[in-house]
Amino acid sequence: NWNLVPTVAAVGGFAIAACLWWLYFNFLETSIIIRGIGSVHVYNYGHLPIIMGLTLIAVGTEHIIQEANLSVLPVGTSWALCGGVALYMGSISFIWIAACRRRFSWLLVASLAIALSLAIAGQSLPPLVVEGLLLAMLVGKVTIEILRNKSTSGADEEKIIEIDTQY
Repeated sequence: NWNLVPTVAAVGGFAIAACLWWLYFNFLETSIIIRGIGSVHVYNYGHLPIIMGLTLIAVGTEHIIQEANLSVLPVGTSWALCGGVALYMGSISFIWIAACRRRFSWLLVASLAIALSLAIAGQSLPPLVVEGLLLAMLVGKVTIEILRNKSTSGADEEKIIEIDTQY
């Protein structure tokens, strides 16, 4: 039944997957891992909850497409989609902080709080509203991370130039 509403839900699910892909590959995969046995274990075993979160998101997306015409999102679908995003983001953030020695971010806390709040409030909202709010949060996080990455990469380039000119 691919009329307009389920199609919009499917496109939203794809956009959520694209945001998660972007967060992983641009910000976790490109980070330098501090090479200690503990960091390597955190990095390797930290991927188990990432996979669990992605699996929950896939199931939640499938259900949100099927239930897109309902007036409210069922509890299980809400927790699968939003809880999966929270688990995924919490896992990549934990790896980023523990294995890559990056600093704690209040943006992380805000995005986790939004995802978990949507899991709870999603039970009284239409499916496309929940998916749209979750997508808006992820697009915002990706945008902020891109801007933050640009500002720090420019500073890193200046440090490299300074070091090169000193020698």
